[in-house]
Amino acid sequence: MTKKEKKKKVLIHYLDEWSKLKHIQSRHLFALYKDRLLKDKYLTDGMVNHIVVFLEREVDSDRSSLLDSLSDFKRQTEPPTATLDRFFQ
Repeated sequence: MTKKEKKKKVLIHYLDEWSKLKHIQSRHLFALYKDRLLKDKYLTDGMVNHIVVFLEREVDSDRSSLLDSLSDFKRQTEPPTATLDRFFQ
């Protein structure tokens, strides 16, 4: 089992636990996040930030290290650069 798979397994465990808590109004989103992870789809920045808010309460770690550890599940995209190349062709 790779390091990423171990992280994924732990993250899915937490998502399962949070989706069972009746007092959390966004628990349906945790099921959505779990489904995306099981299908090997990437999470958006907003999804990862939402997970980090809850992980901060569960794990003794700071926000930046949590974001770093969840970066494996985010799509690494570069912002599009605005150029005029297509107009000069």
